[in-house]
Amino acid sequence: MSHRRIAALAIAALLAAGPALAADGGSSPGTAKKKVLVELYTSQGCDSCPPASDLLGGLAGLGYGPDRIVPVGFHVDYFNQPWIDPYSDPSYSRREASYNAVQRRDDLYFTPMLMVDGRYPMLGSDKPKVLASIERALKEPAAVGLDVRLDRKALTVKVAARSAAVAGRELLVGVAVTEDPVSTKVASGENGGKTLVEHAVVRSFVHKPARLERGGSATLSFPIELAAGQAAARSRVAIFVQDHADGRVYQAESIPWEPEAATVRVVAARDERPGPPAVGDPAKPLDLTALDGQPVRLDALTAAGPVVLVVLRGYPGYQCPICTGQFGSLLDHAPDFDRAGASVVIVYPGPADGLKAHAKEFVRGRDLPRGFVLATDPDYTFTNRYGLRWDSEGETAYPATFVIDRSGIVRFAKVSRSHEGRATAAEIVKALGALARTR
Repeated sequence: MSHRRIAALAIAALLAAGPALAADGGSSPGTAKKKVLVELYTSQGCDSCPPASDLLGGLAGLGYGPDRIVPVGFHVDYFNQPWIDPYSDPSYSRREASYNAVQRRDDLYFTPMLMVDGRYPMLGSDKPKVLASIERALKEPAAVGLDVRLDRKALTVKVAARSAAVAGRELLVGVAVTEDPVSTKVASGENGGKTLVEHAVVRSFVHKPARLERGGSATLSFPIELAAGQAAARSRVAIFVQDHADGRVYQAESIPWEPEAATVRVVAARDERPGPPAVGDPAKPLDLTALDGQPVRLDALTAAGPVVLVVLRGYPGYQCPICTGQFGSLLDHAPDFDRAGASVVIVYPGPADGLKAHAKEFVRGRDLPRGFVLATDPDYTFTNRYGLRWDSEGETAYPATFVIDRSGIVRFAKVSRSHEGRATAAEIVKALGALARTR
C-alpha cells in the first residue's frame, strides 16, 4: 500500500520528562563536527516500509557513515494486527506522535516516517529528500560536545555546552541500543511470506533529562544491556542530545558494542584525532611507499585519474582472512577499475617491525594488475592522519574505502567500525561510474 497515516495523538511533550539535572561544572567546549540523528519509524506490518529500511541501511554506502550520521530504526506498535512486530514498542509510537506537538502539526504519525535531526520529517523512502535534509543538518555546528564511555554494562555520557543557545534549555539525553542487520520471517499481514532484513533496529531505548549552564557540563549514567538473542557483533549504542521543547538534536554519537573490551571510549567533545574525510571533503595528504620502494603520492595519482584508496587491517599479528578475501575481490574487478582509469591504492598498516615482510607475504603468488599499488603504513602514520586508527588490543585500523576524484575531492566513503561491513568491489565500481557521468 502507499504510505500510511493515522490521526495524530495529542502529546504535549517530546518524551516523558523528569526533574532537570544540574550541570556538574565547566569543561572546555570542543570543536567536533556535528553528527546527524536519522530516525526511521517503521513496522513489519507495513508493506511500504521495507524500501525505507533499505535506504536507512544503505546510507553508509552513499557516504553517510558513522562519522557523519547516527541511524536508528524505531518499530511502532500500531500496525501489530495480524502480525506482531517483535521489535515494536508502544513507547516508540508515542515518541513518533510527540513530534506533532513540538512541530505544531497533526500528520506525523505514519509509516515509514523518517525524521532528520529532530526537525525534518518526510516519507522514509524519499531518497532525494532524505539526502538533502541530512546535508542541510550537517552544515550546522554542534551545540554540545559528547564524551562517552562504555564500560561493561554501564554507559557514562558527559554533555558539555558548546553554545550559549543551549544554556538553561531542558534537554533530553537518549540512548538506543541497535542491531544491524536483523532478519525476520513474517508469517502474516501485508508482508506475509517475506523475509525482511532491517537495519539499525532499536532493541532498547532509555532517556534522561539534563540542563546545562553556560559553558557547563552534565554527566549521566545509564545501565544498558543487550536484549535476549541480540548479537553483540551486530550491535551499536546510539547517543543523542535533543531539545525537549522543539525537538532539534544538538549532537549525536554512535559506538560499537564491544563486551570483550573493559572500556570503549569515544570523545566527540574534542578533536584529539582527526576523523576520516567525508564525501565532499578534500582528501587528506597521501605520502606512502609501495612495496617496490616507489613513492605513492595522491597529487601524482589524481593527475592521471580518480583514485580508489582502500585501507585494510594489515597485520594485527596475523594475516586477516577478511582482508585476503577483499583483496581477491578487488583483483577480480581489475578490468573495471582499468576501464574507469582509476588507480587502486591498498594500504597495509601495522607495527613497523617486519611490516614490509608481512605485506610481501600477503600478496605472495598474486601479481598486481596495472594501476594497483600496495603500500605499507608502518606505525600508523597514515592511519592516524586519516582518523582510522583502531586503538584496541589486537587491532590496527578501521577498514575503509574512499573514491577520490581528479580534483582531490572524496566522492565515496565507507568506514567500517568492525571487521566486516566493508565496501564491496561492486560498490566501488558503481561510485566510479557515477563519477564518470558527472565529468
